[in-house]
Amino acid sequence: MQHRARWQQDGIYLLLGLTLALAFLGVVVAVGGLLLLLLSVIAPASLQAAIQSISQPLQIGVLVIALLEVISWNLLPLIGFAPQRLARRMAVGMAAIMLFMAVSLLFSL
Repeated sequence: MQHRARWQQDGIYLLLGLTLALAFLGVVVAVGGLLLLLLSVIAPASLQAAIQSISQPLQIGVLVIALLEVISWNLLPLIGFAPQRLARRMAVGMAAIMLFMAVSLLFSL
């Protein structure tokens, strides 16, 4: 019976690690997309034209990722996978990115 309990606990730790890794990967993708969009403002004209062609789908993608990140960072403390303080900071940061993307998308239409 102890062997089975150990496997279950190992499975919970694996799930914890995968969940946090995916949550942090989402943060990296959202911040990277935001930086790419901000880079398009200061890029040379030739590069700026190429970035402008993909900017609207990129903005929508970053907006969706940031929304999913806000939801996930608010749920992670409820299931005991992240400390409340870390989750609150990450959710606020993702909400700020989401707000920036929403405003940017609205003004670009």
